[in-house]
Amino acid sequence: MIILHVQSKFATITHVPASRTVTVSFLALSQVPESLKPGKTETTDLGRRTYDGLQVTGKRVIRTTNSDQAGNDAPLQSAREQWVYPQLNLIVDEIERDPEYGEHEVELTNIRTEEPDPGLFKIPEGTQMMDQP
Repeated sequence: MIILHVQSKFATITHVPASRTVTVSFLALSQVPESLKPGKTETTDLGRRTYDGLQVTGKRVIRTTNSDQAGNDAPLQSAREQWVYPQLNLIVDEIERDPEYGEHEVELTNIRTEEPDPGLFKIPEGTQMMDQP
């Protein structure tokens, strides 16, 4: 795994064993894990659709927090709609509606599934490299 700092021309190389799994996330993760949020959830399968030329699957999770459960005086309802490209296990579109934080949407566009040009992964000349255990 190589982390390249383009402006400072510095690269950190970390050797990861082949048996190790590395998770890469392109979308911001929720600040509070779903399992720790108060309330009751209801999940709905939204089926399949074509998104940017890819077949994606969707689900909607609605969380209802009863009154006085999180300092609220009336029931609160938040919703998260997620569309995933299953071949890469990649969230390509996510819409979150929450009475406390408002509406937030993150989407990936111009997705390419073919192998990228290997030249994109070359470390620029003059880059200082540091090995990490």
